[in-house]
Amino acid sequence: MRPNRLLLFLVSIFLTSGVFSQRPNFIIILLDDAHEQSLPPAGPSFLHYPSIERIYNEGVNFCDAYCIDPLCNPSRNTMFTGMYPHTHGAVDDATLPKTDLPTFFSITADQGYHNEYVGKYSNLQYKDLPGIEKLLTITTITQVNPKMYDHGEIKTIQGHTTVIIDDTSEAWLSVIDTPFVFGIGHIGTHSPIDVLNAYKNTYNGMAKLPDNYFKYTVDFPSFLYADPDANANDSNKVKVVREKLFEIMGEIDRGVSNIFSVLESRGILDNTMIIFTNDNGFLLGEHQLAGK
Repeated sequence: MRPNRLLLFLVSIFLTSGVFSQRPNFIIILLDDAHEQSLPPAGPSFLHYPSIERIYNEGVNFCDAYCIDPLCNPSRNTMFTGMYPHTHGAVDDATLPKTDLPTFFSITADQGYHNEYVGKYSNLQYKDLPGIEKLLTITTITQVNPKMYDHGEIKTIQGHTTVIIDDTSEAWLSVIDTPFVFGIGHIGTHSPIDVLNAYKNTYNGMAKLPDNYFKYTVDFPSFLYADPDANANDSNKVKVVREKLFEIMGEIDRGVSNIFSVLESRGILDNTMIIFTNDNGFLLGEHQLAGK
């Protein structure tokens, strides 16, 4: 099976397997540029995100799922269409996909699903998207007071972007009609990371360098260290960035906790599939490298 069809494959199984008593709901939580070791189970043992941990403790953890392209826009459109970038057309972060392609959202909408989306959809934001009835999407990567498409109009919303995404998701999920597909595009893990005061210094001094921190010395391409990254070459900066990732994940975990609470209060948790994933990730000091 091609890895870029994982999302559609999972959904097709659950739509046809009879696991649910009625047509299931889907919540897709999509991180942005997250580092694998910034959250469990791959991260250090001292990390504590009980609601995120609940997802993989009560579900399935895919250890070998691969990003089809190390850029946000191609990767996300591959997830939504099930196609490779050279087919859907969004081959970089500045190119729109082909407009006539069905997406996961348009396909499920045609089957009677009520679909909504909050946060980052792709690098090229839209005020409306086929198959999505209601959306609040960011127009640029802004961690505080973001400009967002709110019912088709650009508005500046006051507050921390991750909190806005979490609180809006909770409010919309509490009233959305079933069956639904609800997308949540977090950008808190995208640089520059802005940690809320409530989480600052939670993991101060706790991050460690990766076991493979030292540079390659043999059998590596010449361009690899041609343009050295100052952050990757500074062991203290590597640790600080990792700690910021640990801390911003605390707010994202609060949002996941709210999702569980809403689903339980509505009595639909057992009929809802939660997918927690990432579009692509950065190196954070491995072999003194950074970037995709």
